Amino acid sequence: MYHEIELSKYWCPRKDCKDYGKTGKGNIIIKEKYGKEGRYLLKCKTCKHCFSETRGTAFFCLHAPKEEVLRFWRCFPKKEAFVVWLAQRIIAKARSLAGLRLRGSIAEM
Repeated sequence: MYHEIELSKYWCPRKDCKDYGKTGKGNIIIKEKYGKEGRYLLKCKTCKHCFSETRGTAFFCLHAPKEEVLRFWRCFPKKEAFVVWLAQRIIAKARSLAGLRLRGSIAEM
């Protein structure tokens, strides 16, 4: 259930910290693991601020396993593509019908 993380990719999210937004400074450490998913609580050695490894990501504050969320997202693009395809078909049909009606109206004049 636990996983390894690359600490050099994390940065302090506290805006008044002198290392705010700077990666690879060596100031981020693992404070502890928490929760059922074994997420890491990270700590900035510069300002002592603690934050979740998921802070600033789509997984922050989600109470669902990461795998479950990823499974949902894998389905999303397919559904979105279908909706776009369907919308294009509806628009094409509406244009076709509008063109027929317009031609009929011109013919009656």
